[in-house]
Amino acid sequence: MDLKGRIKSGLMVLDRPIVRWQLRVLGDRPGLISLLCHSVFTDRAQAHCRNLDPLEDLTLEDYQRIFEHFGAAGYQFVSEEQVLAGLDPDGRFVWLTFDDGYYNNFRILPLIEKLKIPAQLYVSTDHVLEGKSFWWDALYRARSRQGRTPDEIYREAEALKSKTNRELEAILVGEFGSSVLTPASDIDRPMTAEEVRQFASHPLITVGNHTSEHGVLTNYSLPEARRIIEKGENDLRRILGRPCRTFAYPNGDFSEEMFETLERLGYAAAISCDFRRNSMASVLTARSRYRIGRFYLSGGWDLEAQCQMLRAVFSPLLALRAAGLRARRRARRR
Repeated sequence: MDLKGRIKSGLMVLDRPIVRWQLRVLGDRPGLISLLCHSVFTDRAQAHCRNLDPLEDLTLEDYQRIFEHFGAAGYQFVSEEQVLAGLDPDGRFVWLTFDDGYYNNFRILPLIEKLKIPAQLYVSTDHVLEGKSFWWDALYRARSRQGRTPDEIYREAEALKSKTNRELEAILVGEFGSSVLTPASDIDRPMTAEEVRQFASHPLITVGNHTSEHGVLTNYSLPEARRIIEKGENDLRRILGRPCRTFAYPNGDFSEEMFETLERLGYAAAISCDFRRNSMASVLTARSRYRIGRFYLSGGWDLEAQCQMLRAVFSPLLALRAAGLRARRRARRR
């Protein structure tokens, strides 16, 4: 285990008794926990095939454990429709979301059918329509072939997040050639338009907008941000034949200036990557509905402990993660 892994393990050892005491004495708070996911891997070897950034690194077995944990703790998995209709302020809910539109998401369907769990898919439409790799996967694949370590690649990717998507793709093509944006396999490729239609036709699936190019919106002027949001919406209307009701900020980055734009475009809510549990008393208020909080869970670690962190009133490790995310976003805006 590397230094980063040892630090994380040590923090979890300290965090676990604090979280468990809270759940035992105080119980679970009411509210909405939204989960951010990207890929669905059959096993850990596939997650680390080096054709793509494994991100949360979650296998089908991991997903089943997560679903069963929250179900056993009395949480109800809910759909976009249920969230927008308003949820019981005294209830405990989980909203399962997948970002970007990876073809590998089809693997989750048998499991959510078995457990009757609704899920949300947020699609980046240029990748779907052009069949190109997401830039972070292209970078991960190319640098892996050069022998770079995952930590080295992550540091480079973080530094690049201050660029627009066009700038990022130009940098990659300039160094590696145009083939760098060609997916390597079904594991790392986006869905096609027909596959998005097929996925969206499942009764447990709802689709939302994730912009046309997965641009980090705080790197764009407001007119440019509006342009890629509108293009994503228009693309999805052509693919699905209907409008989207919710929006997910690429990389979770947003500014409050965008709320009015989203409202004018007709979105009922927008979801971020803030590490924050959502109070049902405020989740759909004018200020909160365009910044719904979301968590991610990491495969290869103690998933039960991570799920308990999300349920507790306070987790020191979760607070540190949230502070780290905020610090990285502030650094990108300088």
